[in-house]
Amino acid sequence: GLQQLAGQLPPSAWLKLDEDEARVSSSPLFQSGSPLAGVTFAFAFGLAVAVPAQLLGLEWVPAQRPWPEPERAALLLAVAPLSEEAFFRAFLLTAFERAGAPPSAGLIGSAACFALYHVPLAEMVRDGSLQLPLFELLGLYLAFCYQKSGGSLPFVVVTHATFNAVVTALRTARVGSTWPF
Repeated sequence: GLQQLAGQLPPSAWLKLDEDEARVSSSPLFQSGSPLAGVTFAFAFGLAVAVPAQLLGLEWVPAQRPWPEPERAALLLAVAPLSEEAFFRAFLLTAFERAGAPPSAGLIGSAACFALYHVPLAEMVRDGSLQLPLFELLGLYLAFCYQKSGGSLPFVVVTHATFNAVVTALRTARVGSTWPF
């Protein structure tokens, strides 16, 4: 990708570097081809988690916290989504597929690794929290989006970053602190 960028590749082409148009789902939801559609997918996932959790009386938003300092915000909203999606979706999910595993095995395997990366098993057993299942759902959702988008890394990075921004904003709102924008 960097070699192509250095070769004056236009941004519109860069945003679709790894996307395989033959594998893009026929569903109109995935046909836009824009990574910014990830914003819509992030909010859809947030609602799909928030509504049932609220109805069941489950706490799904992590502990309250003020808006992070700029370095931490950059990590949460840019670096983590990019690096995690590059590893868990572009590398790991693709490795499952190239090894001949069925698509469902790739979904489950990459989502499980994603969840365990975020919530160590010892912490989950000790606390009995819902963090592990929530990260598993998010990992499944992002892997599903990656597969249905034909392997569009920018699409899932934007989806992941938007979801992180929403959760960070909700955590901040619970504290009653002022957002930096």
